[in-house]
Amino acid sequence: MKINYKNYFFLLLILSIFWIFLGKEFYNNFAPFIFFIFGFPIFGFLYFSNLSKFSTLLKNREPELFKRNAIHFGYFKDEMINGINLFNSTEFSSINDQEVKNSYDKTKSSLNYLLVSFLSFGIIGILTVYIN
Repeated sequence: MKINYKNYFFLLLILSIFWIFLGKEFYNNFAPFIFFIFGFPIFGFLYFSNLSKFSTLLKNREPELFKRNAIHFGYFKDEMINGINLFNSTEFSSINDQEVKNSYDKTKSSLNYLLVSFLSFGIIGILTVYIN
């Protein structure tokens, strides 16, 4: 059974909010931790794995674009693209290969859900404090 990022995120968010409103006062305090454990690290892992797959595809099929956006230092030197470039580079939208384009969209989507899950952790924490 394949579950996409959007369904997983909203399922986790709804379960955390129900936990806050329907649980006992002592157990409500654990809702942000549950959301953080099953949200942020999972989306972080998905982002990293999607970024490495996208980098490999881009390196093999669009080597010039890869060289312009590659990391030029550290452990991942010339193996991965710089993840910050996903935000501000318009070069990726002009990719012709459909498989690379789909991988780019999946990587960007996983990055967005990583950021949203991190922000949602704070919101659920604030909600837990004010509900109790």
